[in-house]
Amino acid sequence: MLIAKGYRVAFKMKANKKVLKAPSSYAFLHDPTGRDWPKTSVLVAGFSKGSSELSNAEAEKYFGYVPQRGAIDTPPRSLSQWKDLGEVAEIDYWRPGEHEASYYHPFKAGGWLFSRGELPRLYKRGRQWRLELGPGAILNWRGFVYP
Repeated sequence: MLIAKGYRVAFKMKANKKVLKAPSSYAFLHDPTGRDWPKTSVLVAGFSKGSSELSNAEAEKYFGYVPQRGAIDTPPRSLSQWKDLGEVAEIDYWRPGEHEASYYHPFKAGGWLFSRGELPRLYKRGRQWRLELGPGAILNWRGFVYP
């Protein structure tokens, strides 16, 4: 199940320091289970919000309240169907809920996750974006933990 964990998403690219902003109505969506979307990948897309509540312990811990259910047609998982936009140095987003605030998370190359000096990569397919965080990435109720 994908959880909309943030809005007003922007990516600061490594190569040219350019900031790429997703439409303000888009959310960054994450599936902590990896069933509906890879758990080390973040989907940035528009989705339709529903009116019924979503009973999900992970989502409730993240927001501090019971969120609403929504719907999205998930795009293909295969990266061959996405355009590679390059490495991302930082992600910025606004988070609703108990920890409501604007957040930013700089990515650091090196270490055990990105041993060759790579950073997470941003991809685009039509109007949807995808951030590949790499093996071992951790996102939880605190937000981006690693990388």
